[in-house]
Amino acid sequence: MTADQNFDTAIAGLPADRASRPSWVASALVRQLDLYRRLEVLSRQQSDLIEDGDTDRLLAVLGERQVVVDQIAAIGSALEPIRQHWEGFLGGLPGATREQLRELVDSLAELAGVVAGRDEADRRRLEERRSEVGRELASVARGRSAVLAYGGRAAASPQFQDREV
Repeated sequence: MTADQNFDTAIAGLPADRASRPSWVASALVRQLDLYRRLEVLSRQQSDLIEDGDTDRLLAVLGERQVVVDQIAAIGSALEPIRQHWEGFLGGLPGATREQLRELVDSLAELAGVVAGRDEADRRRLEERRSEVGRELASVARGRSAVLAYGGRAAASPQFQDREV
């Protein structure tokens, strides 16, 4: 089996007409780029909400992000056969089409890097915040122990009484 036959077999889910494949791939990459732009906006919102300590809204943004990530992953799965044979696929395209697809992929990689970098910074901030809360809880526990050790108990009622009968 030739490389072309392997490629044709691998991309059975793509348009059968070889001439329409580049536009299908370009459309998929443009859609993925739009989703990454949305993800980048949500990533900025996530950072702001972490900074503000707004947990409820942060959870909502994380839910929105998951929907976008699932859509990106679905497109990625559809493009997987093309990615496995990317250089061969590009090699058979006219120069302008090849350049357009490369630019789309470069833009995707750049935006994905921005989001990943921000997510890593957010992860570190959340980790620091969790450590701060742990230290505060430990401090509260030590304070409570000290209060109990030095008079935190209610005064006991007298056990003996002097009475005159």
